[in-house]
Amino acid sequence: MDDPFLQEQDQLLYQTKMNKVRLPTEVIVVSGVALHKKNGSGARVLSSYLSVFRDTTVVNVFRDWARVTQADFAHQKGAPSLIHVGKGLLGAFCSSLKAVLRRHPGENTVLIVLPDSIRDMVVALPWLVFCPRSTLWMMDDVVGSALHAVGLVKGRCYNFFLNFIVHRVQNFAVISEAMAQSYFKRYGRKADLIITSSWHTDDLKNKRQRSRIASSNTPKKIIYIGSYTSPYIGPLLQLSKIKELERYLTLDLFGYEAPPQDILSPAISYKGAPERGELINLLSSYDMGLLSYSAEEQSQTLMRLSFPSKLIDYLAADLPVLTIAPEGLGFVKQLRERNVGPVFSGTAVTSLDLERIRSLDSNHFHLWSESSKQWFQEQFTFQKNLQHFVSVFFR
Repeated sequence: MDDPFLQEQDQLLYQTKMNKVRLPTEVIVVSGVALHKKNGSGARVLSSYLSVFRDTTVVNVFRDWARVTQADFAHQKGAPSLIHVGKGLLGAFCSSLKAVLRRHPGENTVLIVLPDSIRDMVVALPWLVFCPRSTLWMMDDVVGSALHAVGLVKGRCYNFFLNFIVHRVQNFAVISEAMAQSYFKRYGRKADLIITSSWHTDDLKNKRQRSRIASSNTPKKIIYIGSYTSPYIGPLLQLSKIKELERYLTLDLFGYEAPPQDILSPAISYKGAPERGELINLLSSYDMGLLSYSAEEQSQTLMRLSFPSKLIDYLAADLPVLTIAPEGLGFVKQLRERNVGPVFSGTAVTSLDLERIRSLDSNHFHLWSESSKQWFQEQFTFQKNLQHFVSVFFR
């Protein structure tokens, strides 16, 4: 391995594993879903960090609606022990309390709360009493997302409850800079760590050099990986309605569920689910990766403090990023500052906008690609994030 950056990351991982000063013997994780790779990004990310510490027992406390069994973890490294809690609020709290009293967590137990809802925080309450080493990791703005669907009184109760939890835990982590700023204004506590998903550099060692070098006045080859639900589908529908779209670009869609048929056209095609092991080289065969977010108010409420995992995938492949998203989403400002590709917000993309992109020469794409590479190396490697994780979550 000749790449100095990859060598540096391997050394970081070695140093982290050797740092045995305060590594816990037991980690209790309270989450909405089980720490299984088939579940949401938060569960996958946390599971990947914890799997490094083979001498640490991981106990996962989660709700029955996301029920899995120990057999589901048969081929997963670092599989946790499972504790199911009841569906109802009171039942979940009581079964969680019983589990705490049975386990008697001690000084060398670390609690991590990874909530999907207010109910997960209720489940966490008994553990917070007995676990002084505790961290709240907000992967989603569970209160902000719920406020549009609940009344004023319930909304204030939610905020009061989350404020209590934020100030009760020893450590507080969030997924994005936008969330850190919003929560500081809302609850008066600065985040100890901003951490999200990442790529292990072992997965990059076989990365081929980018096989696409965009040239001017040719249709750009673009990839989109993700979902086709309401927060994301708006710009895709707009693109599908542009006449002679194939003059400007071809767009390949990947995802675990097929998109609506009215999106597809001669220029837009669905390619199926991507293989994780082949993803980095798949991305490298395109000119740009697409970030697509709808302008509807509900979509903005749900996504405004998020940070897209697909963006990290694009950056890992040194891929320029085409962004079509409302200005109110927190990561849009970062995309502009980092200059990893064109950003369109507020209005629909027009054929004139696409013509400008089509006419750009390889120098523009090279500059964007280098900016993507730099951003990734600064913030999104597994080894670097693991070191930050240990320094905050295990202290």
